Amino acid sequence: MKAPQKANNIIFPYPSKEERIIEKEEKYFKKLKNNIITYCLFPFFDRKEAKELGKLNVRFYNSFASFYELLIDNLITKYNININNEYKPNNIYEQKDDKGHFIKLNYSKLEHYLLFSYNEWTHRNNPKYWEKVTPKNSLLNKDIYHLKTVSWIDVNSKMTHIFYGKYKLYINHCICNLAENKLKMIVFLDGIPLKVFIYPSRTQVNKCRSVHGGGGNPNQGRRPLLRPGRNNVKTNFNQDYNLNKDFVMDITINYNENIDKTNGHEISVRIESTDGSWKENWLIDGVILEKEN
Repeated sequence: MKAPQKANNIIFPYPSKEERIIEKEEKYFKKLKNNIITYCLFPFFDRKEAKELGKLNVRFYNSFASFYELLIDNLITKYNININNEYKPNNIYEQKDDKGHFIKLNYSKLEHYLLFSYNEWTHRNNPKYWEKVTPKNSLLNKDIYHLKTVSWIDVNSKMTHIFYGKYKLYINHCICNLAENKLKMIVFLDGIPLKVFIYPSRTQVNKCRSVHGGGGNPNQGRRPLLRPGRNNVKTNFNQDYNLNKDFVMDITINYNENIDKTNGHEISVRIESTDGSWKENWLIDGVILEKEN
């Protein structure tokens, strides 16, 4: 059944049903009005619980449909996402305030995607140092940048409208041929460093090479371009290479009334050089911030 289209062109997946309360339901629910269920009962449950409660009977279902519309309308405003035509669950929408910030809203998970390619950094537009490519599994199927060779790196990006809760931060990249410990990655919350990482670490490089080096992976037995025991790296890049989603850290954001009642918190990620040596063959896409319910 298709959902009716609202005047503001936002389509919701839960259309109202004709209410036929049988005698048993009338006995228990006749004094419980739909608006009481929608506005007073459902807010006490998390989103998944509210959806399950909506299965109780038609009256609860219709109240849930109203609750869902109210919830989504509030989330669209809260996160300031760009919806030109219609809202559909599990679609990914661009956040209006930040470059390269996209948000996925659904009942089970809230995901933020932050793409580095939307931002500027030193030498990014110089084809001698960087080139734009599209690997098979880039975030949102967007173009990313491949580092040919460069001495100075200052890749960075930020996302706002992050509200209190527990999150997991991931990075999507390929570092098979990037020398270890040449960079550092800093994660900031509201301008304050949360953690500084050596990047890439030996563990990250080994994991990336394991994923892309054979054993049933999509690259069908291809080996990393880096020759074991040597520092030199081939500079050619093959676009068949996949990217690797790597866990970075857990982030807990405590409630702050002044921040959480306005535009929320800001998380930024910066990757920069630790020395003046030359770096080569790095595929950098973006980060994923997943909120835990």
